[in-house]
Amino acid sequence: MLVIEILPVPLTSIFSLYVVRKRPLWLPGIVERLYIEKDIKHDTAQPHPDKTSSIVTRRRCTIGLSIMILFDFLVPFTILMGLYITRRRPIWFKNIVSRLYADLLVKNKNIDYPVEVLDGGPTDYKTLEKKVIELQKSNNEFALNITIKNKKLARHPSS
Repeated sequence: MLVIEILPVPLTSIFSLYVVRKRPLWLPGIVERLYIEKDIKHDTAQPHPDKTSSIVTRRRCTIGLSIMILFDFLVPFTILMGLYITRRRPIWFKNIVSRLYADLLVKNKNIDYPVEVLDGGPTDYKTLEKKVIELQKSNNEFALNITIKNKKLARHPSS
């Protein structure tokens, strides 16, 4: 990529601009896999998908990347910023991607989804919130059962 970046046209900046404007469906999955091992101590998810927030973020990113294209003609730093993001995994980048895709329902193909489709209405958020609470309860029950089982095994070793 660095060799391509030395060419007269800053291709990484143009590609970044394409990603911001077209919002390909593969980007959120890549970002999730990038941040999967990072210990995030605070919630970075956006509270509710918001179309206006997504549009504002797209405009700001477009303006920022357009400025970066101009500077990339002098010094190729977009590739360096990409390396910084992949190595350090800053929270602000994940937040930007979340805001970019806030108005799109991006589904992970590795997860089985029910047939129902959310239309983005307020009742869908309530339904989703209830499902998340149910999932958290079942996870807590599962963890409690494993803890009890491990304590029993520790008290009565069968060796």
